[in-house]
Amino acid sequence: MGVAITWLRIRRAAVPRPLAPVDAIVVPGAALNEDGSPCRELRERVDTAVALYWQDLARAVLCAGGRSRIGLSETEVMREMLITRGVRPEAVLIDERATSTRRAVAVAAEHAAGRWRRVAFVSSSYHLHRILMEARRQALPATVYPAVAESRRLPLGTPVRAALQLRRAGQRLREVVAVWWYAASSPSRRRQQSPELADVDRRPDGDSLRECPQVDRGHGDAAVR
Repeated sequence: MGVAITWLRIRRAAVPRPLAPVDAIVVPGAALNEDGSPCRELRERVDTAVALYWQDLARAVLCAGGRSRIGLSETEVMREMLITRGVRPEAVLIDERATSTRRAVAVAAEHAAGRWRRVAFVSSSYHLHRILMEARRQALPATVYPAVAESRRLPLGTPVRAALQLRRAGQRLREVVAVWWYAASSPSRRRQQSPELADVDRRPDGDSLRECPQVDRGHGDAAVR
């Protein structure tokens, strides 16, 4: 029953809704391909953020990511994509400390403090429910908007579109586990259980030692992180 409820909440958060103007758009990072190019999901997130920016729905775009396995910066790649697509350079902010969804929300909250009243996260559709839950835990006023999947541009019934839709369904199933893990491992929950254990699973640099398993990045999918 719990799996079904979480699944439905993930699906509900993925439904596109009209976006009211916000102070900033936040784009969480995703995997880079081995050649340093953005994976499909990162392209989708950036392209959707650009479309919203051009609708005058935000004056700033925050790229919140980390570094790829080969040491390249996700945020620098995102920044270059945004500027190439016409976003003003001074409107683009980057933060490489966002090595997980939780840290992406945290850095957004840090940037927002005293400057932004509300932000909109643009990410893959299956990712949005977890972002919303984490934003509430961190008291960050936020809304979400689903990245437009490239598969939607493919003709119905094509093998490629069917394969992408099947993979997306698998991502939603993995996301159910990620949602539960984030709820169970939130710092506030750990602090309630034992103040001494609140940060026991953190490296000195703040990265989690117990992140959810990653999707195979070799095929251009984003990590469940």
